[in-house]
Amino acid sequence: MDINIKTGKGTMTGYTVWTFPNGDKMISKWEGKPVGKGMSEGT
Repeated sequence: MDINIKTGKGTMTGYTVWTFPNGDKMISKWEGKPVGKGMSEGT
C-alpha cells in the first residue's frame, strides 16, 4: 500500500490467492485508488 498521508491520495495493490478443493490455486492481482474512507476503486 502506497498512500501519501499529506494529500490522502495513493494507490493500493494487493494479491488474492484462491485455493480450490481439487488443489488448484489461482492468484489474482488487484490495483486501485482510494476514493473515500472505507471505499476503494479497483481496476
